[in-house]
Amino acid sequence: MNMSRNRLEKLLELVSKTRILVFGDYFLDQYWVTDPELEEVSLETRLPANQVVKVRLSAGAAGTVANNLAALGVKEVVALGIIGDDGNGLELIRSLQGAGVTTDQLILSPDRLTPTYTKPLFLQPDASQVEGQRIDIKNRTVTPWQLENELVQRLRQSFLSLDGVIVLDQAQEEDCGSVTTSLRQGLIELGTDNPDQPCLADSRTRIHKFRSVVVKVNEHEAARGWEGVQASFSEGCRAIHKRTNRPVVVTRGAKGVIGFDGQECRELSAIPSSGPLDIVGAGDSFSAGFLSALAATGDFWEALQLGILAAAVTVRKLGTTGTASPEEILRVSAEIL
Repeated sequence: MNMSRNRLEKLLELVSKTRILVFGDYFLDQYWVTDPELEEVSLETRLPANQVVKVRLSAGAAGTVANNLAALGVKEVVALGIIGDDGNGLELIRSLQGAGVTTDQLILSPDRLTPTYTKPLFLQPDASQVEGQRIDIKNRTVTPWQLENELVQRLRQSFLSLDGVIVLDQAQEEDCGSVTTSLRQGLIELGTDNPDQPCLADSRTRIHKFRSVVVKVNEHEAARGWEGVQASFSEGCRAIHKRTNRPVVVTRGAKGVIGFDGQECRELSAIPSSGPLDIVGAGDSFSAGFLSALAATGDFWEALQLGILAAAVTVRKLGTTGTASPEEILRVSAEIL
């Protein structure tokens, strides 16, 4: 890490002036805390009935990225995607608005479900919580073309009106979420026509289909270079860059990050941390830090450093999908600067 304290403070100030679009799959994370000591037996079915004593709701998937941007102090965070016109959708919007995210570009449709992860948490005698089997609500039918068309139009209108874009492709079912084949093609066209607009794509299963944007890949994808042939990271990054014509970001967990700007490949170490860690949400924190810094200054290597610092904050927050504030980033940076 070669950024001075003064430069980091200036970078965070510049980040606070940016406006970022988060386009993709918005999920609702729903936690049900149940108390086994209150378990009842259903009179109708004679089956055990778990008793929920507390409910926690938060925005997940693209919503986690949006929350991280808001926590970083970004001037405006705009959410774009399709959710259901249902109770979970309203809760999702309320959660995003509570974090300061602009939600008027979200499309609410009675023909879609709001993707929801419901996570039962069982209280233990020592007051700890054990997570039970998750219950998922997802769309398993292809996104209607009318909604695709509306989303394409909104993406085109927003792409250049803001300072940067993060794309989060969470839905594993092909063409059943917001980032469909048509939307991805529209994004590729926008990226091709506007090469200077900072745009980062992150996809659970289809990152190899993105072009003309910065892609964030894991080390296994990078080693294959998307061609299925084992290679060095440098060779893999060059192969990916040849197809995307944009810089490449390789995340390696506790080993840090590898960046390729089109000319040079560098390895940046993670911030050392002691004690128990929780990696949930660290990738989204990295994305928020990286893209907001890239939008603020255009410096790829500096942006990678802010992404690493943001992730270092969130991994220290146990049992929650954490975010990183400027103050928290400055405290972590004091350990190494």
